[in-house]
Amino acid sequence: MRPEIEGAEMLTRSDCRELFDAVQQAATSFGISEVEALFGAHCAALTRFANNGIHQNVAEQDRWISVRVALDQQTARATTNRFDPDSIRGAVEQALALARSSAPNSELLPLAENPLISETKRFHSATAAATPQHRGRAVAEAIRIIESAGQTAAGIYSTGQSIEAIFNSRGVSAWHAETMAQFSITAMAGDSSGWAKASAVSYDAIDPVALARAAGDGRLRLGQRSMAGEDFSYFAQQAPALFFWVGITPPNEDPRTAPANHSPLFHIHEPALKYGVRSLAYLAIDYLNRR
Repeated sequence: MRPEIEGAEMLTRSDCRELFDAVQQAATSFGISEVEALFGAHCAALTRFANNGIHQNVAEQDRWISVRVALDQQTARATTNRFDPDSIRGAVEQALALARSSAPNSELLPLAENPLISETKRFHSATAAATPQHRGRAVAEAIRIIESAGQTAAGIYSTGQSIEAIFNSRGVSAWHAETMAQFSITAMAGDSSGWAKASAVSYDAIDPVALARAAGDGRLRLGQRSMAGEDFSYFAQQAPALFFWVGITPPNEDPRTAPANHSPLFHIHEPALKYGVRSLAYLAIDYLNRR
């Protein structure tokens, strides 16, 4: 395998081909003709800030190969994070031992044939090579915006890359690489708070300063406690729940005197609806990412 280059893919297509050749060679030596290998590589770096200051920079990376052998009606998989020939051979041997000890499955499908898979370009070299200094400068500018408004900032800025590939003895050789940058900021004041978030393949598509201004505009406020009749509490007994209001009063009307939602004069400022949809989408994505 070639040495790692800053900003390049952690695991290239040619790397995967070379590693699969080693997998197939080991399988052949054990008398196995049907073999599949999944490859994965991941690198993630995170800058975290709170109370208007950066307090954490962390990074992690990992790589792995998962080998599956297929006998007549038996199959099994073994995984290793070591890419040397002995470790690859050991993974193939472990997969074979597990397959032979498993119960036959008459419904076992054969390995996939070679499909036509178009490549999707989602890799940005500069994002893959982003440094703590790059993220720190962007965070400092965002904090400056929030602090100048007399508010307190907290959030994260992350960059990273992921590689996934599948090769098998029937000609399948699919490979995908992508980068991801994500910036999330919360601005807190005495009587209000705000939040903004963006993610993109390239960090060039993210504007931390604009996000800071959006989070710090004071539009999110804690509401007064209310005893209004609502069925929502029954749902909250079954699953984690959050209730929030979306302001849809037209800009030229005073929310304190605008007609309520049960009034025939009630009027929705429709451009505000996108913020409700966006908030629900981000809540769902964040909840699923933490599971």
